[in-house]
Amino acid sequence: MVRGIQLNKYSFEKSNEYCSLDAVSRNHIKKERIVFQEVSNMGLTHRTKGTILKDVICGHSTNYIFSKMTEIDNRFILAVLNSKAVNYYFKFFNQTNHVPIGELKKIPFPQATPEQQKPIIYLVDKILSAKKANPKADTSNLEAEIDYLVYDLYNLKEDEIAIIEGKQTL
Repeated sequence: MVRGIQLNKYSFEKSNEYCSLDAVSRNHIKKERIVFQEVSNMGLTHRTKGTILKDVICGHSTNYIFSKMTEIDNRFILAVLNSKAVNYYFKFFNQTNHVPIGELKKIPFPQATPEQQKPIIYLVDKILSAKKANPKADTSNLEAEIDYLVYDLYNLKEDEIAIIEGKQTL
């Protein structure tokens, strides 16, 4: 079982907590899902943070989503939702300590072809692999590469990126 407090960007901290499968009302355990922390301190630098999990029960302090379309990869969705651009947007529009799944679904999502998704998926795979080997691995350079690819998908200009990056104020 995984709880929200265990979730980080692209990783989670394992625990020895288990739950009976009888307690689960949905049959999504075997499905690859993007799992997010549901309650997140408003003062955190990054409030939208999640990873991809399978074969775990998600506790009440988590939310999860998954792609229902074969042309949109879960790893691409994860990268966009973990990006600085989406985190900035979310912090601007969400003034509570909750990260509700309904609000995540309202985030304007960039249109991307499978070809446009490939470099982002490649970077996510590298991050997930590094985090699986060491949950504390420094993947900030790879995450920064993803951020700039996401900025490009949203067609953000340099001054908009500077605001998101904290290098310029409104």
